Amino acid sequence: FCSLLFLCFTLGHSFVSVICQTRDIEMKMKIRWASDRRETEKHIHGTKNMTTEQQKRSRRAQIGFAIALTLATVLIVFAAATSSNESHDFQLLRRSDETIHRRLLNSQLADPKSVELRTDAPIWSSSIDQSISSSDVKLGESAGGRPTFVFFIGIEGVGHHLVNELMVESPNMVPPRKLGMCDDPKKGGILAKLERLMFEMRGSGGLFNPQPGAKLSGYNSQTLYDQIVAILQSVDQGIADYRAKATAPFYIPINANHCGNKSMMSFPNYEGENRAFQSVNLDTYYDACRDAGVDCRHAYIYRDPYHVLSSTLKRGFNSDDLDGIRLYTMELQLIYAGMTYHAHRNIGCFGFLDLTGSKRLEDVDRFGELFGWGRTGTPESFRDFYSKMNDKELVPMTEQEKQELVPENWSLLMKSYIEIHERVIDLCYSSIHE
Repeated sequence: FCSLLFLCFTLGHSFVSVICQTRDIEMKMKIRWASDRRETEKHIHGTKNMTTEQQKRSRRAQIGFAIALTLATVLIVFAAATSSNESHDFQLLRRSDETIHRRLLNSQLADPKSVELRTDAPIWSSSIDQSISSSDVKLGESAGGRPTFVFFIGIEGVGHHLVNELMVESPNMVPPRKLGMCDDPKKGGILAKLERLMFEMRGSGGLFNPQPGAKLSGYNSQTLYDQIVAILQSVDQGIADYRAKATAPFYIPINANHCGNKSMMSFPNYEGENRAFQSVNLDTYYDACRDAGVDCRHAYIYRDPYHVLSSTLKRGFNSDDLDGIRLYTMELQLIYAGMTYHAHRNIGCFGFLDLTGSKRLEDVDRFGELFGWGRTGTPESFRDFYSKMNDKELVPMTEQEKQELVPENWSLLMKSYIEIHERVIDLCYSSIHE
């Protein structure tokens, strides 16, 4: 653009210079041809007139050049603006990707071994025989055995019950149970208590589901948050002491872990009049992990949308499938936003009840490796156990069954549900990190 302006200016200047030089040559020739004083005086008088006329013509040329330059500038600016508008969406997407990339780079979690244990955390002590733990290891020297907490993300009906059943036999859940962390919360089961701090149907509710009238019943989000942070610290310290000499990664789920009882924390969680709002806030979850000084991750559970609607309708979660379609579309959009921002914290995608996902043996093997079977057996041993636990044959719905479940006049909303479902799956598989 600047080069074009400079070219226009140079051409205009050259044009004016040529006019001026031509008039000067003409004037000099007439002076030379004058033969007497009178002719010379006449010539001088004419020269003055010529000079005046030349100045007028020069000004007209300059004005013309300025007008031409202005028009050229306007055309160039218009062309640039048009081009900018055409690529505006692409530029926004590129800037969005760059922003997300910078945030991901700047917010990478530290290696669990390098995270400093907080000495101001409430000291956890087991009520069972201390011989099962390395109680002689001092605080801060047991970082090698520290756990990584995992939150299973998923809407209702995708397989939280199955994951609970798998966790009954998970080698990674042995230490928490031996340490009494899965006992009744009233008897010191701190890991079992974690869900109640996040979700509680009694009293004023948990952090993520304040009950109706909570403003008048003593609900205090900061108090609940602080208690969650303290439990994360205590579980982290207890497991680190138990596994003081271990160096391999050790993943502990904070939901769907069958710690005492079955644990869900789905999107949404529980029923009730505020049902649509009863979901975990991933930002708050990771904030609590940061404040506790512990390492946290998440994994995603998914299932075909039609089967989700069928399952949840049978269990009476929604008044009809139209409510289910709208609710789960919104929940998946919420999940997509959270998983996009925290993409670098994703450790796996599991569609155990999904027609396609259930055939991904690499996902089955990954699940077994993450939750302890890799240390105590072979991938085949977990596959055998998984097959026994998930032996129900998955049968695809016929088109007629789908139409009976979702009438044609709901098809547009169902299309949105399916699209966000597929989008979250694509995001999940493209962002798996160790």
